[in-house]
Amino acid sequence: MRVNFKQGIVSHQAGGFLTISGSVVTLTAANRPVTLTLAHKNVNYAHSEDNTVNVAWFGPFTETNYWLYWDFNPLTFVRTFEHTILEPVAQSVPPGAGNAPITGAIPGAAGLGSFLVDEFYDLPLGKPFAIINSTLNNGNYTVSNVLYDSNTGISTINVNEPVASNIADGEATLDLDSNGNPLYVDGRHWFNTTTHVHSVLNGSIWTPVLRVFAAQLFNGTTFISMSQNSQFGDFTGTQIGNNNSVFSGRVLFDESSKPMRRDDGTFFTTEDQFFTNQSRVDALRLESNVTRAQSVEPSLSAFSVVAWTGDGQISSAAYEDVGRTVVGLLTENLSNLEVGAVIVQGTVTNPLWNWTQGATPTPVGSELWVEDGLLVTIDPHISDPVKYQQPRVPIARVLDKDTIIFEQGLGGVGPIGPQGAIAGLPPADTTNLGGVTLITSSSDPLRAFVISDTDPRLTNARSPLAHIHQASDISFLAGGGIISSDVQSALTELGNTKISSTGGIMTGALTIATSPVNALDAASKQYVDSLVSGLIWLEAVDGVNLISDVIIVEPSSPNLGDSYVLPNNVLPTASPPETWAGSTGEVLVWDGTIWQNLGQIEDMHVLGSIRIGIAMQTITVPSGSFLNRKNQIVTYDALGAIEGFEIPVNNNAIFVESDASLFAFNQYVFDGTVWIKFSGGSSQAITGDGLTIDVSSGT
Repeated sequence: MRVNFKQGIVSHQAGGFLTISGSVVTLTAANRPVTLTLAHKNVNYAHSEDNTVNVAWFGPFTETNYWLYWDFNPLTFVRTFEHTILEPVAQSVPPGAGNAPITGAIPGAAGLGSFLVDEFYDLPLGKPFAIINSTLNNGNYTVSNVLYDSNTGISTINVNEPVASNIADGEATLDLDSNGNPLYVDGRHWFNTTTHVHSVLNGSIWTPVLRVFAAQLFNGTTFISMSQNSQFGDFTGTQIGNNNSVFSGRVLFDESSKPMRRDDGTFFTTEDQFFTNQSRVDALRLESNVTRAQSVEPSLSAFSVVAWTGDGQISSAAYEDVGRTVVGLLTENLSNLEVGAVIVQGTVTNPLWNWTQGATPTPVGSELWVEDGLLVTIDPHISDPVKYQQPRVPIARVLDKDTIIFEQGLGGVGPIGPQGAIAGLPPADTTNLGGVTLITSSSDPLRAFVISDTDPRLTNARSPLAHIHQASDISFLAGGGIISSDVQSALTELGNTKISSTGGIMTGALTIATSPVNALDAASKQYVDSLVSGLIWLEAVDGVNLISDVIIVEPSSPNLGDSYVLPNNVLPTASPPETWAGSTGEVLVWDGTIWQNLGQIEDMHVLGSIRIGIAMQTITVPSGSFLNRKNQIVTYDALGAIEGFEIPVNNNAIFVESDASLFAFNQYVFDGTVWIKFSGGSSQAITGDGLTIDVSSGT
């Protein structure tokens, strides 16, 4: 087989092929073999693990790092599974040769700088090393990638850290592995990239071996790729930095199961050419590119054509699969999920074939196509151009009666050939596929015709044209409480449920989720209740008239205890005018018969020039009448005219302090009925008709 690199894993099943459980590593090849190629001198050997190996590598794996590899016996080519705790290296310089002199430096920021060294070094990504004895670039670095120029023999080591200077001096400590250990130690693997010989240090001798690494096992749990594609998690690809295309063949064994060898000691492979009696008889390779795949069909027949539908999975091939995916010829009957051999190229013999004989013989060299998994002698595009509109190339040719040469595509598509019996197709219509004839004009609305790019019917072709469409015919995606399925019904539904901005009546409750903030915000009942909670409501005051916030109107039908403020120059009803002189602004109280001055009942201080008295009986004096004024306090002005009367209340007291009075220096207290002398010689009540207290001043 032809591969585009040397030394590494060629393919494996999707999702990984290595698993670990305890001290056991399993190699899985459930639906695809694990194929690898070994480079040894000028030969490349191919090997496949066609079946799962439950116990491939066995521990215990107690160290931090292990490198797992296949080991092939140099004498018998028998394969075993081994591992090492020493990091392998691939380079042209033997381990132990010392540090690598710096031959060039490219300054740059992190990830952009690099160092140049002679010889080939295939360094693992992230490998640490140091630059020493340099003028400006001393320090620790890690590898981002390595590029080798075979013309100059120089390796350019790109690093993840900044490179300060372009001065090419100093050395790179490349003679150490990633853990800082010397490369020249017993058991170290070294692949010489110049001679293509893989060796292991045994004491002081490098012993050649045939080995390929499977993976690095980190911390006993994680598998890390050894290929140059490791940064992508891909285990396939070269492990020595060599991407040259080579032929890798399987080792040939004789009838005693011994490998066949060349005179230089290398093994014969299926890629080698053979000679008999000094004459070259055939340059064909011995292998037919056989691979294995898993059926995803209920059943597949032997010698049917199959197509790859996924990684390691096949199904019956269709005509359209040619050129679109890989096709092959199945060599055995398969049921669902069974794995079998598939030939992707080469000669194939089937005793049941009878190509060149029979009622309709097929000449040798005739092309063969695939249709529904079968090999056919007529191109399906020619026989059924309606179903198979795109032509596909043939995939095989007849070699003899029961043998064909199978390839992916014989010669490519090439020039366009016959397009099929177009004239015999029925005309296409709105329901049937068929031929279409284009004309310059047509009166038939169902027939296609050609128009020019200046046709007026193309004007504004990209702009929507005005039209009327029934809203009930336009579908509507229901949502947000609307259940209608067309636009008209949805509009009606909205019209029946909306509330106008000018007002309306709601038949259900309206819930207001938040408290009002602005002056015109709506408020909920809960919010209003929270504001009035705890307030004491007062009954409204009836019959109140306020002028400048003062109650000044006399009730028309007063009840006992009613009151009001006497306004200026307005006398109360049923009261003598002279009674209210000087009482403006005071509170009047209805005692059941007449209005009494409530403000003048309180204790007061009377100036010395004013007289007061207590009316003891009903008499008439020039300045006014004492009618119904018994026991009331009388006040006079300086001229002796009566100013007003005050109704005494219980415990009202008067002290006579003027010696002009008959009752001077005595105190009198009203007990609710009569005035009683409370001080002086002896207490006595003021009784008797005609008895008054008349003082010129007092309290």
